[in-house]
Amino acid sequence: MTNQVETLEFQTDGGLGVRARLGLIVLQTDQTIEHEFAQITGALEDVALYAARIPNAMDVSPETLRQMSVDLPHAVGLLPAQFGFDVVGYACTSGATM
Repeated sequence: MTNQVETLEFQTDGGLGVRARLGLIVLQTDQTIEHEFAQITGALEDVALYAARIPNAMDVSPETLRQMSVDLPHAVGLLPAQFGFDVVGYACTSGATM
């Protein structure tokens, strides 16, 4: 048996998210925001979107929103820190009012 190794020419690019890396914290029960953001960012060249989920209760109250503020650092920690995010957003309209 003869082993043959062929060397191929190649060139690498800057990888995903060369222009921007966006992190998105999404409610555990949300069904649409990742799809909606992907439609927006998919049209932007060299922009990458990464999402992590945060636990949430089905009922919205000051107490459940406060619990999400406790859980938020852990949810952000689920995003790969080595990616060097340009921004991390929190997709919770109720939480934004607190």
